Amino acid sequence: FIDNIARGGIGGDAGDGGNAATGKTAGDGGNGGTGSGNGYGGSIYLSERAYAKVIGCSFTGGSASIGVGGLGGVQGQGQVPTQAPFPYDGSNGGSSGSGFGGVLYYEEESIADINNCSFIDNAAIASTGDVFGSGGGAIFFEPNCADIRIINSNLAGNRATAGSGGAILVNAKNNITIDNCFIGGSFANVSGGAIYSGSKTDANEIVLNLNKCVLTGNRANESGGAIFAKNTKASLVDCYINRN
Repeated sequence: FIDNIARGGIGGDAGDGGNAATGKTAGDGGNGGTGSGNGYGGSIYLSERAYAKVIGCSFTGGSASIGVGGLGGVQGQGQVPTQAPFPYDGSNGGSSGSGFGGVLYYEEESIADINNCSFIDNAAIASTGDVFGSGGGAIFFEPNCADIRIINSNLAGNRATAGSGGAILVNAKNNITIDNCFIGGSFANVSGGAIYSGSKTDANEIVLNLNKCVLTGNRANESGGAIFAKNTKASLVDCYINRN
């Protein structure tokens, strides 16, 4: 899976300004529409109660991204005035929104069975900050998934540009096991450079088990360069965690 994108809405392109009658000033170009909306699961979206075995897959350059603004219109043709107001080209529309799960997005009661996969240079992109709990540069889990297992996998260079969980974001009321995985070079603009475990609004406990994992070179701008855990019962066994 290479360069897949789940994107918010696209703003409409503006109309061009009207051409002027002889000796008159042309009309202004219109402004492009604002593209707003959230992106969920850059490569795969697993809805409620879904169960998919993801085995031996490679995901590179995927993103869950914001909307895209429309193009501005061009000023019409006509007489060029010697003083203001002058006709102008319209501006391009703005972009806004949040990204959730640059590669995989799991709804509640779904089952995650990920084995021998690589997640390289994926991103959850947002312009609105961490207001909506956005993030999960590679994988995002809603609350109350049925089971989550990530085994023998490589997650490198993933990022949450305005949220948390540079590689993985797991919400409340989940049980997640990560075995024999490498998570490195990931970035979260808020918390949990590699893994964010918790919820701002839900106090239900998470069980987080890491066995024989390497977490190195991850970074967060606020808390938890490698792992941020809230309302989490965590177990780390035979793990190597350094340079975060």
